[in-house]
Amino acid sequence: MNHTDLTLQIDRPNRYRMSGQFVGRVHDAGLGLHGMRLALALAHRTCRETDDWDCMFAPRPQHASRALCSELAVSLGLAASKSSRAIDAGYRALIDSCLFDIIGFDERSGRWLVWKWREDVYSDLFWPSPYGTFDISWFHGLRTEADLKMHMRIGIVRACRTPRLTHHFSLLAGEAGRPWHREARRLLPSLERIARAMRIRIAAVAYDDWCGETGADTVELRIAHADTRWCPRRAGAVPTATTSVTLVAPDLGAQHVRRADASRALTQFLHG
Repeated sequence: MNHTDLTLQIDRPNRYRMSGQFVGRVHDAGLGLHGMRLALALAHRTCRETDDWDCMFAPRPQHASRALCSELAVSLGLAASKSSRAIDAGYRALIDSCLFDIIGFDERSGRWLVWKWREDVYSDLFWPSPYGTFDISWFHGLRTEADLKMHMRIGIVRACRTPRLTHHFSLLAGEAGRPWHREARRLLPSLERIARAMRIRIAAVAYDDWCGETGADTVELRIAHADTRWCPRRAGAVPTATTSVTLVAPDLGAQHVRRADASRALTQFLHG
């Protein structure tokens, strides 16, 4: 991985990091859209307030952190609503999340959110590997809980030379063997928003990994950007049981590719 180049491409005030372990905690905590969004905003603020946040093992401060709710709303792209409802909803989701020793609003004005991560959660945030560097402004283009979850997973592998993720639909949608034509209606719009927000290209290769009768049950996401190094052989590889290939780019949306053209199209899309 080459995190340095990708990190420098993100404006310093927007940068933060999350480890794979921390992402797993947040992903599986059942926070919903508002809770997950606020948890990641607090991860961003924690990194920005920690001088050595990129040294992996940053010591947890003894005092609680605090941030103006209005500033959190701005960082999440919610300032235009001029309402605190999203922050309030996120706070309610985080109260019972077991992620914090302390979380609450300042008693005097209610304008400040105060929090202190649990020690093990704080340690996970700065765990050395695997980890990804994120941009808080990506939130402005993400709308759903599925968007946030997928952008976290993509962010962890983004710095790989050939970034890719493989998911069985049971992990994505809670239903094993879900046919791709149904899954795609939920997943592809999410990938389009993520591609625009993160300025990446995503190839979605759907195939039958379990030899079932319901069609494709697995999707491999291959990610490309200016710093990836896909070789033609890996870029154009198509599993035997592939049923669908879709290319998602920030300026083109989602384009479906015929099975016969898949290898050539994937090579051009990822390697070219």
